[in-house]
Formats: sequence, C-alpha cells, structure tokens
Amino acid sequence: MTKQEKIEAVKAFHNRLRAEQEKGSTGVRGKLIDYVVRDFVMAHGVETEADIRCRPASKTDWTIRINGKTYHGETKTAAGGWKVTEPGIRAEDIYPKADFIAYAAEVDNVTEDNVPDMIFLLTRKQFIELLTVTGRKGLDSSLKYNQKRGTVEIQQWSVFNKKTQKWVSARLDKYYDYLEANEIPTLRDWVNAVRG
Repeated sequence: MTKQEKIEAVKAFHNRLRAEQEKGSTGVRGKLIDYVVRDFVMAHGVETEADIRCRPASKTDWTIRINGKTYHGETKTAAGGWKVTEPGIRAEDIYPKADFIAYAAEVDNVTEDNVPDMIFLLTRKQFIELLTVTGRKGLDSSLKYNQKRGTVEIQQWSVFNKKTQKWVSARLDKYYDYLEANEIPTLRDWVNAVRG
C-alpha cells in the first residue's frame, strides 16, 4: 500500500468509527487503540487495508519479531472482554495464543497520538497475575462471565458508590501499584527496548 493509499484507508477507518459512535457503539475507542497499537508495533506500520481493521477473535491482534522469533499480542482496554468456549472464569482462557498484552485500564485521556505512552505492555503471565492481584477474590472478582455473550469481561476498575456519592477506585490503585512494582513498560518503552 502506498503512503496515499494508507492515508485514504485510515480516513475511511475513522469515518466508519465515527458512524459507529453516532449509532451509540461503546467499542469505538478500543477499535481505534487496536489499530494504533498494531501500526506502532509493526516494523513498517500497517501495510494493508486489512491491517487497519480489527482482527477477528480467532486471531491475535498483532505480531512482532524479536531476535528472529515471532511473538503474538493482544490489545485490550478498560473493561473489554473475550470469547470463551466453556462457561466460567479460568486463567487458561485468557488469551492462550498471545505472548503479550498491550493494555490500559483507563482510556478517557487516550488519544491516537498518545497511545504508545498510555498503553502498558505485559506478558500474558503478567496480565493474568495483574487481574488476579487486583481482585479482592482474585480472578473471580476481577472478571465476570457474561452468559448471554459467552464472554469473560474485565470488571470496571472504579465504581460509583451511591451512598457516599464518590468514585471508589481501590482496584485501580492496585493496578497502578502492580505496574510500578513490576516495572511494566509503556508500549513505546517496550518497543524501543526490543528494537534496540
């Protein structure tokens, strides 16, 4: 794809997202971040119109080659979810095909320009551990099974307490504590480190 073709394809992608948002879609920001992460991680950026669109659930969102080996990654934001084949919450169902998870719990301030600095890059193992340690009852309180959709979804990181009329963000604080304690890099820092 030429530079001009990419510009046109990205413009069409933005128009599709705008139309989805006007219809009330809540997944627009996640789709935008998914594209931006893929474009940032790929050595030459997205090179086809298919690379701009979100990947089907059966495929990982992006790949990266490090020292001659291909690694697979997923991009997730906020309270996103994923399909599972059996009801319930099990660690082995959390992106079994992914080596890495690009993730941000809070996305209100994420823009197309600051994605590499607002998204954190975790190994799959770290992502599962993050969800485990941030839940009061481990994965069972960090995740919920949506029977209607057949998905497991990340619980909201902050909730509004109607009695006190305040936002409660104990899980969100644990999220940031985990990132800091484990020196989890931003996407930009991680890509710079693996590319040297």
